[in-house]
Amino acid sequence: MSEWFIKKQQIMFTKIPQENEAAVKVSYVLSELIAKHSKPFTEGDFIKTCLIKTAEIICPGNLKAFQNISLTRNTVAERITELACNLSNQIKIKIPTFEYFSIACDESTDIGGTAQLAVFFRACDMEFNIFEELLEIIPMFDTTTGEDVFVSVVELLKKYDLPLEKLSSDFYSFVPTRYVEIRRFASKIISMFSSTYQCEQLFPLMNSNKSPVRSRLTDTHLNAVLKVASSNNMSPEIEKLVGEKRCQISSKKNY
Repeated sequence: MSEWFIKKQQIMFTKIPQENEAAVKVSYVLSELIAKHSKPFTEGDFIKTCLIKTAEIICPGNLKAFQNISLTRNTVAERITELACNLSNQIKIKIPTFEYFSIACDESTDIGGTAQLAVFFRACDMEFNIFEELLEIIPMFDTTTGEDVFVSVVELLKKYDLPLEKLSSDFYSFVPTRYVEIRRFASKIISMFSSTYQCEQLFPLMNSNKSPVRSRLTDTHLNAVLKVASSNNMSPEIEKLVGEKRCQISSKKNY
């Protein structure tokens, strides 16, 4: 077996995994765009058709690479859920660095008649870096009394390991005695929400996603879509997700 043939085989086996990873990365990137623009998951099939038609005209030699991109409805839903989970994990990693945090919550009823409780958190570290992110949007299936909201929020804080002692409240009773305490006091004030504007901005986005034409959107997928779409300080770690994903070529082809 000639050395030339061996090198050619090595190049071929190296190229295939790279093409697979590129196809998976594209599916994540496009799924994120679908979420951010409040498009139905089924738009993935249409986008793939457009990509293939474009490739047939501009770069027919690379047509197979575009055909390998998986953008089925289920794939898009799975990708968006994974992106949302990645954002949640990033929040959990950053939580130990926060000195104080506050929460803002409000509820609104979606098109299906389910009350959805939006919970945002705002935090500040000792370097006065501010983080504002959606923790989750929680479906309230029964009543929405103050007690129901309180229980749901406390359970959510436990889920994210957010210590209640760092929750900014009763700050007027906090009297700083040393400079280090002044810094903590300042971070406590800065971390407080001034209003529920984040929640109010989220509900129109919720209604545009769970609309009369998408009334079957599950609460889990709704939460994932809104988490990705409303992300402020963080972006999904797509490269990390691609590295963790076992790259497989889509068996579905659009012509």
